[in-house]
Amino acid sequence: LLPSFKGTTAYIEAFNYGVKMSGVTLHLVDKGMDSGPILMQDSFMRFDDDTFDEFILRGLAVEHRLYRQVLQNFATLEIRPILLPGGRKLITFSSEDSYVTLV
Repeated sequence: LLPSFKGTTAYIEAFNYGVKMSGVTLHLVDKGMDSGPILMQDSFMRFDDDTFDEFILRGLAVEHRLYRQVLQNFATLEIRPILLPGGRKLITFSSEDSYVTLV
């Protein structure tokens, strides 16, 4: 899970580090490396006898499930972008009492 391992090599870095639990983070994109507002996260186990292929397949299954959930949330307006004065954007999450302001 972010912020532990960033970028396109996150799976291999987590595997080589020997994590016992890893995760997937879906977030909005900003100017930084994996620093945008988080939309959804979930974790998955790494088993002692996992090969890298098994580890990454387990992670990708979580990633694909989260993509479906986030897209469904946008489609059903559970996650709503709102344009504010001055061009700022507000992302609201109706399932939680929280918000993220994007510049």
